[in-house]
Amino acid sequence: MTFPAGNTAVVARFVQQAVDADLFEIETVRLYPADYPQQELL
Repeated sequence: MTFPAGNTAVVARFVQQAVDADLFEIETVRLYPADYPQQELL
């Protein structure tokens, strides 16, 4: 199942609401290079 907001964002919001916690977003400083190996699903 895939969500428009991204799976991690959906789970993070669910946990945040369940425990009444703060929610933070972490952004990368540098993008991965174009030739960075992608993980393959088994």
